[in-house]
Amino acid sequence: MKLTVLGSGTMMPSAKRYPSGYLIDDGSTRILLDCGGPTVSRLVELGVNFREIEAMCLSHFHTDHMGGLLPFVHARWVDDKVTRRQHTELLLMGPKTLGERMKKLREVSWPEPEESFPLRLVEGPATESVGAINIETFETHHVEWFASVGYRITHKDTTLVYTGDVGSDHPWEDLVARAKGASVLLVGAAASEPAPNHLTVDQALKLGREAEVKKIVLTHLREQQLTVAKSKIQTVKNAVIAEDKMAITL
Repeated sequence: MKLTVLGSGTMMPSAKRYPSGYLIDDGSTRILLDCGGPTVSRLVELGVNFREIEAMCLSHFHTDHMGGLLPFVHARWVDDKVTRRQHTELLLMGPKTLGERMKKLREVSWPEPEESFPLRLVEGPATESVGAINIETFETHHVEWFASVGYRITHKDTTLVYTGDVGSDHPWEDLVARAKGASVLLVGAAASEPAPNHLTVDQALKLGREAEVKKIVLTHLREQQLTVAKSKIQTVKNAVIAEDKMAITL
């Protein structure tokens, strides 16, 4: 199973760091974790056929994590119509209210009244299998005004845990349990000091250490944090900073 970083940045994109997006690929099945605004463009840039992606897993409803949802679905629908191909179903997973929000997005931004792109919506804590990949969602705390989830992705004997945006208000013991023994911990670390809605670099490294993960991938870093993060991981042999277009084999 391979992890490709499509976007490692935050709500404030830069030339080097797009908003959040990650591709999971086991050679036959492809899954997106989050879909920030430029995700479709990054997939095309990397030569990935976005029609072959079977599932999209959203962590929460901030646009740097799901702003590319409707453009992605619309691109699939238009491409199918132009090439006269049959639509293939997309599994769309995310927090509670996902279906309601998707309906509102279509009402506002979808100009074709006969659109019938097949989405299979799964909300909240759930378990699904796509090919040989198992997807488990778990509730996280990011902000008070909507739900959010993290993901535990398993393929054979390898596991990737993605925290999404989670902060100090989430019970620490639960985070450690969710990440326990993971092959890769993909963890957001956008806070410069402990905060209710984001972890710091120190907290992210501590989580990886206490959960005894094999590799810690720090992501969702603000530009001003990079120097500090690079300094802190020098003594942590199993930690790296995510970079756009980085590929990691689990």
